[in-house]
Amino acid sequence: MNDARAVSLLVGLSVSLGVVASCEKASPAASLPSSAPAAPPASVISSTGGTAASAASCGNPGQPRCPLQAWMQATLQAYLVRDDVSNLPRIAAALEKLANFGPVEYPNWTSQARRGAEAARRHDFPALKEACAACHDAYRPAFRAQMRERRLF
Repeated sequence: MNDARAVSLLVGLSVSLGVVASCEKASPAASLPSSAPAAPPASVISSTGGTAASAASCGNPGQPRCPLQAWMQATLQAYLVRDDVSNLPRIAAALEKLANFGPVEYPNWTSQARRGAEAARRHDFPALKEACAACHDAYRPAFRAQMRERRLF
């Protein structure tokens, strides 16, 4: 992957996760989700007989971050935007955790997260960023539409 594509992917990742100059600045601890369980997504609520009133109550401007969004910003993005080798062990561990809790609805989630973890262990930043981008390209739109409020772990 060339440098221009890597920069483009990082910018896209940052923007898509809401990390732009106009966003509220919070410490990683402040951005972590609370211990209260998140409301299930509208598709789950509807299938269990509830209402979809709580759908999309996170992640948009002026709303709290969604559970996975907050975790990724505090745990992965904060360390991935800098090509610092000392961050790679924690990135690898975080991606392994993400692989272990992948939604069954997304069959390649686990393998893609593990591919990123392996790249981090090899100190291969381009392959690591490529694995992240591939997973985001494959699953981000559907996850946002169907499971945005779901707490994976």
